[in-house]
Amino acid sequence: MAAWPRTQTSAQVPRKATKAAKPASCYYYNKECQLKCTKQQRIIFGAGKRGAPGWARATQHPYGTAQSQPSDSGPITVLVVDDSITVRRVTQRLLTREGMHVVLANDGLDALDKMKALQPNLILSDIEMPHMDGFDLARAVRADPRSADIPFIIISSRVGQKHRDIAQALGVNHYLGKPYSEDTLMALVRGHFPEKTLA
Repeated sequence: MAAWPRTQTSAQVPRKATKAAKPASCYYYNKECQLKCTKQQRIIFGAGKRGAPGWARATQHPYGTAQSQPSDSGPITVLVVDDSITVRRVTQRLLTREGMHVVLANDGLDALDKMKALQPNLILSDIEMPHMDGFDLARAVRADPRSADIPFIIISSRVGQKHRDIAQALGVNHYLGKPYSEDTLMALVRGHFPEKTLA
């Protein structure tokens, strides 16, 4: 005679799988532009609102250790941030011809990584870039008093008023549309460093 099947205890009954909790949105998420918060951004900035885990990291200096202030002696150091290698090289040639030291980065995350070793006198940045765009880079730079005063110029093909308003709200100093005049860019640069003698 076949034995009756054993009844399952409550401990043996498989429980219904619960949905995984949604990750907290990035502190620097820009809803207006519908920018997606990547894993890399959450690692750098931390996640969640005030008081939540990671919020303290989001308000700290994004480069880690404190940086020295830019020296008044020597050439101007310009950080050029653009995902187009052509744009980076053309801008580098222009600025180098004017006697400046140029550091190149291909997106916002790369720019922050470069700023671990130096503090530029000026930042030129595109908006639309992978991993971290120009708006999030501007937030990171302006979020800390040690980098908040670095002149920040956006150079982008997005010339609509909406993007200009966002840049202004983030504390960007100037907004240039592509294509731009080299003379216009150099006039803006010279305006920030009147005491420097450029080539």
